[in-house]
Amino acid sequence: MRFSIEIPDEVADAMSQAGHDPARAALEGVAIEGYRTGALTAYQTRTLLGLSRYELDGFLKSHNVQEGAYDIADYEQDCKTLEELDKKRRQPHYTIEELVKDAKPRRRTSKEDREWLDAPRVGRELL
Repeated sequence: MRFSIEIPDEVADAMSQAGHDPARAALEGVAIEGYRTGALTAYQTRTLLGLSRYELDGFLKSHNVQEGAYDIADYEQDCKTLEELDKKRRQPHYTIEELVKDAKPRRRTSKEDREWLDAPRVGRELL
């Protein structure tokens, strides 16, 4: 596809004097905006500009275009995700005493088990 734009002579002259080719500057502007908005992929942008992957990376960095830039929508989504994770993490925690206080044993504790339970601690047991 071919299209043309009309630039006033004074603007074209100013760009040329500054060392910029007006046609190339317009093409780069289209490529940058297309890539930034997601209308163009990296491959399409490289093809449009005739650049390698590495050249495109340098080109985008020199024009402050960051691939996958973190924006406010990303931040808000991350906040929602963190809130959900925090809710799951805040589930109640119980001590062993709280868990067994209302338990009713199904069988009587044997004499051997009772001796073991009543024996003095040997290490760092919590019971």
